[in-house]
Amino acid sequence: PLLARVRVSLFEPGGRSVTRSLDLTYRIQPFAIGIKPRFSDGGVKIGQEAAFEIITVDMLGQLQAQSGLNVKLVREEYQYYWYYNEGRWNYKLIIRDSTSVASQTLNIAAGQPAVVTQRGLDWGRYRLDVLDTKTGVASSARFNVGWFESPSDSDTPDQMKVTLDQPRYPAGATAKVFLRAPFAGEVLLNVVGDRLWLSKTVSIPEDGATVDLTIPAEWGPGVYLTATAFRVPVKTGANAGTASSVSPRGPGRAIGVAWLGLDPAPRTLNITLNAPAEWKPRQTVELPVTVTGLDPGQPTYLTVAAVDEGILQLTDFATPDPVDYFLGKRRLGMQLLDLYSKLIETGGRPGALKVGGDAESRQLDPSAIRTVKTLALFSGPVALDASGQARIPLELPDFNGQIRLMAVAWDRNRLGRAEVAPLVRDPLVARVYLPRFLAPDDQSQINVTVQNLSAPPGNYSIHLSADGAVAVDGPAAFTFTVADSAVQNSESRTFTLRGLKPGAGQVGLHLEGPNGFSLVRQSDIGVRPAQNLVTERIAKRLNPGETLQLGSELLEGYLLGTGRMQLSVASRPNLNVPGLLAQLDRYPYGCLEQTTSRALPLIYFNEVAGVWAGQNAAEGGLRERVQQAIQRVLTLQDAGGGFSLWGPDSPAEDWLSAYAMDFIVRARQAQYLVPDNAWRRGLAYLQERLRTDNFADAELGWRAYYLYVLAREQKAAIGDLRYLHDNYLQKLPGALAQAQLGAALARYGELERAKEALTAALNRTDRTAVRDYGSPLRDRAAVLTLLAESRLLPERVPPLAEEVAADFNQRRYTSTQEQAWLLLAAHALLQQTGALRLTVGGQATTADPFYLKPETDQLTRGMTVVNQGEQPAWTVLDRSGVPTVAQPPAREGFTITRRYYTRTGKEVDPGQIHQNDLLVAVITGEAQGNEGQQALVVDLLPAGLEIENARVGHGASALDIAWLPKLTGTLHTEIRDDRFVAALDIDQGSKRAFTLAYLVRAVTPGVYRQPAVYVEDMYKPWQFGRGAMGTVKIE
Repeated sequence: PLLARVRVSLFEPGGRSVTRSLDLTYRIQPFAIGIKPRFSDGGVKIGQEAAFEIITVDMLGQLQAQSGLNVKLVREEYQYYWYYNEGRWNYKLIIRDSTSVASQTLNIAAGQPAVVTQRGLDWGRYRLDVLDTKTGVASSARFNVGWFESPSDSDTPDQMKVTLDQPRYPAGATAKVFLRAPFAGEVLLNVVGDRLWLSKTVSIPEDGATVDLTIPAEWGPGVYLTATAFRVPVKTGANAGTASSVSPRGPGRAIGVAWLGLDPAPRTLNITLNAPAEWKPRQTVELPVTVTGLDPGQPTYLTVAAVDEGILQLTDFATPDPVDYFLGKRRLGMQLLDLYSKLIETGGRPGALKVGGDAESRQLDPSAIRTVKTLALFSGPVALDASGQARIPLELPDFNGQIRLMAVAWDRNRLGRAEVAPLVRDPLVARVYLPRFLAPDDQSQINVTVQNLSAPPGNYSIHLSADGAVAVDGPAAFTFTVADSAVQNSESRTFTLRGLKPGAGQVGLHLEGPNGFSLVRQSDIGVRPAQNLVTERIAKRLNPGETLQLGSELLEGYLLGTGRMQLSVASRPNLNVPGLLAQLDRYPYGCLEQTTSRALPLIYFNEVAGVWAGQNAAEGGLRERVQQAIQRVLTLQDAGGGFSLWGPDSPAEDWLSAYAMDFIVRARQAQYLVPDNAWRRGLAYLQERLRTDNFADAELGWRAYYLYVLAREQKAAIGDLRYLHDNYLQKLPGALAQAQLGAALARYGELERAKEALTAALNRTDRTAVRDYGSPLRDRAAVLTLLAESRLLPERVPPLAEEVAADFNQRRYTSTQEQAWLLLAAHALLQQTGALRLTVGGQATTADPFYLKPETDQLTRGMTVVNQGEQPAWTVLDRSGVPTVAQPPAREGFTITRRYYTRTGKEVDPGQIHQNDLLVAVITGEAQGNEGQQALVVDLLPAGLEIENARVGHGASALDIAWLPKLTGTLHTEIRDDRFVAALDIDQGSKRAFTLAYLVRAVTPGVYRQPAVYVEDMYKPWQFGRGAMGTVKIE
């Protein structure tokens, strides 16, 4: 049969859907044959009759008559063929038909099964086949005679069976354990929990044996039975005088495991939630709770969570079950170790167990404003009184819908759970359905729906208002009439909501009715620009007595509210710290490298960051951001201590692991909270990797970085540092690795070697292509950082600082890696003394460096900066914003386009889309040139479309679309309210073209600006591609 998947979507008035799917068996044959054994456990005893009931059913599952069926009983042989391959023994399982035991022709009457029986079967494995020769419809059933276990393809010669006579047992009961190995021998039976409870040896024949075990209460929720069978080698020989030999397979063993669970009922509490069927919102209610089954005098506690049922259904969230968690089956907590692998088989090969069977940023920040309000309440632990009761207060917000109340109770020995799902709603429910966001100049047709459930009769006036970044075209009012409280009726109206400017908007729904009824429902909506930011940097020297004029013309050409200007002035080469921090802060994506790069400079730049961070400038707030980054970085650490780019399930990367540990070590030294276990595991990973003897050129870069990070903790081996320096200094992939080696040597007092390594880094002009997320600018900034940090060759610092500043100021775009190391270099340069005297707006200042972030009104009035010192000052002016004019398509290293199609493959005009349409967005692009690329694709959505997320709510997936070409594999994919994001590697010399696809649904009618699809190399951001902007119209 085939599998038919039926997906049904129910649409709310605002256009969003609730989707459910159902998998059905789709039969392509005219009927099916069913076989039901009249015995259990898949086998019969020797001498017992093997009986089967046979039926035939039509495609609807109804019994039908069938004649002329051919029935055949066959004996099977399971043969294991051992072979030696690639240095180890392995096996192949082959099932062959041995003999045909019996055959007959069977006629089945309508409405009742036919019976097939067979007596006198010997021990072994059998198969019953039933075939209709006219149509080819067939069915079969395997069974065995004289065995306790069903044969299957998962049987392997090194697995033994451990079978229990019951699924769970009360304390004090006796369990009957059947043991069977592929051979006769000795079995070591262990009872394992959080410790080894029992160990005994049992001799078993080849057909198995039964062992009785008495179960004490101290075994807790259950234990594992682990059985290891040992096979003694069999000697062969004609007589005593003949030379004996040993089986070529040598000694053997087989292992089996089974869970023996105790009945949790005696340790379970019973909870009753006395919730009404319905509550009204916007009030505090009390939930009476009663718990029974308590031990008198024992303190008992309870927690209650109340969550929007709609959210829980998105992911089919199951209510937590502490009984199953604490008293159910647990993971095996002990390892099984033996010396089998140390034994030498015939031919000098070690034994092996065979187990088989189971098979800058130009990116816009996403809006933090959510138009849909959710409900999630938690009581915290509440102590029950002596009678097992409590009253839980719940503060219900302005919410209409169903909630799930989930309670968990516990005392010293018992625990329990309960759930109920009451409604929370007004007698008169009114709701405005908004899009997730808007863009300036968008016109959205929003739906306002009013529904009477049990409201008093009369006329209700409804009025819609808007404030902030949005406006409603008026008049936006109507009257809703309730004729009878007992008769439910509803009415919907549509109004136009316009986006005015980037920022936060508020939409108010005002209701007034009989008996002084009045209600205001407030909703928030964000207005996000339809195109990305552009940044311009102007660097110049401000000579003594020279004046720099700052006016409103600096913000011309930018969308209202998006223009920003930042000025930095210093007596030394200026690396524009505020601008770099701002660019890092705007980068909205969170792989390991980007998370680390955003947080690493903040360890040293809390004071500077306060100048540009505005409302987030509090010292505690910035420390909290670094602390959160530490937590995020450590979630990407795998069990072995290494780090990967997007998640712990992907392979650890050597250079990236060093970068992450560099951040962790620096943060720990700056008194941030770093879990000791994660820190130790990371350092141990670095040390373990350094023990490998692979010194290929591609491996040298991360070796130097590992030694540098370990040297910061005084855990590097001085011999490793000397060996790498003396043998591989000139072979290191770039200036960064050479400077890291030099800085590490300097920390151990190896000053001559350190100077040699740092000099090599200063003189290095090329870099080998390795995956270190770098560029020449990054490398030079890092050399400047490490040179200043080591305090060696101080005469080389000023010219290098000028060189780095000049290279930086000539670049329009920089990567997060470059930005992080430039900031570290700027921090190192703060050690260099200088003198700066300025007059800013008539006020004198000697701050060096000096940072200025003027507000719009200050620029409108005009500001001046005058150099009052005797030496030139270095100034960098950064201005950024969203341009008022649409940016044209661009091909700067990439080409990229996006088109919409129906699910059948027909291209769709974005100006002719209908509400509820499900579209396929196909992104095609190509990387130009031949170098490796770490590409990031970002497709900002127009406001009326929402991505169909297959991960939640039974949504459809692009993988269901048969006509799509083969899609490019991605390292990481994000589905957000306002964008689709994908990260992918394009290897050097490999296929340069890529194709991505996702599903979008037309939700809210209106006319919206279509942002351009965009791609960039994350670590060479001057290589990018941009599609065309457009207009989307949804009717």
